[in-house]
Amino acid sequence: MATPETVTPLKPALELGHAIIEGKVESIEQPRDSEFFYYRIAGKAADEYSPRPVMQVSSPAHTRPFCKEGDIVRIKVQLSGFVRRHQGRIFITNTLQFVDLA
Repeated sequence: MATPETVTPLKPALELGHAIIEGKVESIEQPRDSEFFYYRIAGKAADEYSPRPVMQVSSPAHTRPFCKEGDIVRIKVQLSGFVRRHQGRIFITNTLQFVDLA
């Protein structure tokens, strides 16, 4: 008679509210009097006729920049956002904040 093997539960690859993004860093900005760096990252297009998705990732200015313009990066980001109302309409503002290199 065969003995049943123990099954270990799989650990999720990412925590809740985190995502992995990959792309080319198009620009890095730090607006005047801002406490954040803003990285504009362009991903791969779905096909040759589709536009490339562009994401903006923020990182605190007191930390060292994790890349430079033109780099291809694969990073883990934290997803967050908030709801706001303007003239009776509801808008959801999403933010991506840098967590770690993936």
